[in-house]
Amino acid sequence: MKIFTKQPADGSGIPAEVYASQPAGSETIVTLEIDKTQLLALQVDLQDYEMYQKVWVGLDLRRINVFNKKTERLIRFAKAKRKEETEE
Repeated sequence: MKIFTKQPADGSGIPAEVYASQPAGSETIVTLEIDKTQLLALQVDLQDYEMYQKVWVGLDLRRINVFNKKTERLIRFAKAKRKEETEE
């Protein structure tokens, strides 16, 4: 997940609000809120975010962990074939 302080020029990115930001060694742990849902992001470098700061989030779906709210267990996704692979 990438956090942008300005919306990317191509219009991509999901608007979010910084709920909390904590330095953790050489990384920054950022809690983001999108439509009353909180996400935890790990930034590889140290960043300084203000509480309630508006940011935009870019997601890499290959690097997301999703947990079952009831059981708190990781939900595993089957790898989908890329469109190009299925059209051969």
